[in-house]
Amino acid sequence: MINVPFNSIDKTIIESLLWNEVREDRTLEYKVLLPGNGREDRKEFLADITAFANAAGGDIVFGVKAKRENNRPTGPPESIPGLAGINADADVLRLENMIRDGVEPRISGLQFKPIDGFPSGPVIILRIPKSWSSPHMVKLGDSRFYSRNNAGKYALDVVQIRSAFAFSESLPERVRRFREERIARIVAEETPIVLLSDHAKVVLHLVPIAALDPTTRLNMAPLRYQTEKLQPINANQWNNRHNLDGFLTYGGHGNPQTPMTYLQIFWSGAIEAVESMLLEYNNIHARDSGTEPQNLISTIAIERILIVALDKFLKVEQELGMEPPVFIMLSLVGVKGYGILSEWTLYEDMYRFDRDTLLLPDTIMESYDEPADKLLRPALDAMWQAAGYECCRHYKEGRWMYDQGRSPLP
Repeated sequence: MINVPFNSIDKTIIESLLWNEVREDRTLEYKVLLPGNGREDRKEFLADITAFANAAGGDIVFGVKAKRENNRPTGPPESIPGLAGINADADVLRLENMIRDGVEPRISGLQFKPIDGFPSGPVIILRIPKSWSSPHMVKLGDSRFYSRNNAGKYALDVVQIRSAFAFSESLPERVRRFREERIARIVAEETPIVLLSDHAKVVLHLVPIAALDPTTRLNMAPLRYQTEKLQPINANQWNNRHNLDGFLTYGGHGNPQTPMTYLQIFWSGAIEAVESMLLEYNNIHARDSGTEPQNLISTIAIERILIVALDKFLKVEQELGMEPPVFIMLSLVGVKGYGILSEWTLYEDMYRFDRDTLLLPDTIMESYDEPADKLLRPALDAMWQAAGYECCRHYKEGRWMYDQGRSPLP
């Protein structure tokens, strides 16, 4: 796989494959031509796609000629002529349809990118993510399963197919276990930094599928120089440091030395964001005015802050090179007896959460083009349901309504 974020791949990056003699391997393959529409061409193409998805993911670069010896590819590129006589948009659509009709189950998160400027025409790069719903089968012909190693693709045998299904079925359980273990640590106050508040907490987890691979270990050194992008939830000042788990930023409002919130980026690429004052603003105002705290959550403010935070965290994941899918999980800790407050609930009976920890439904982000408000909706609906309401009432036509001209997001 080309080791830069997909959106950053340009002509210079493609040319560097030639200059640096970057060899084909488990996550990278060169093709001098696009597949045709014939049966064998389609079958070969679909075998390539599923092999990448069933293994570690990777990139196929069309329009690159690999060096050959005795009519066998030797690994590095020989030239980059580009693709002659193609209509990039039409051919990308053709390949997308070919994959959609020929692979089962559907592969999510595929990305195509035409890049112009080569002698005969554009290069097209196709990025295939490691799939969370593997193994994928080629439906054309004998319905085979494929995977990939450094020598290329190979057909899976019965034992390997069985193992692949077992691994795929274990992924949701591994994500659930990660979340439960982290929430247990937060409840026990075993957090990477002591939060100077014992109030109810908001917890947001992002877990890319690559984070479930025990061999994944990111280089955290560059983060030291990008801390302006690593804002914890609801903080206007923050400090940072490396720690045993990866890289940590922490702070609050006015004084980063009295942390109320933190953002932990794990070596694996998973993210944990915890905030300990967001649910307490109404209580603070009540105490300041000499009245009894009501444990009411200001939903509009909290939803806005979470949508903005998730959008920033997804940009961090993208810049770290973490490919979709990404599991997104919102949890509320220490909230038994809390209710929600909004313009919709002022004149209704006030219901309260009946448990201390709310593990709200997770969402799987399959493309970085998906907006944060849509990704959070299942969790926000469930938060309202836990307080006695049908759904979050701040969505209109599928989007968070306060981002539609009434009160735009920052």
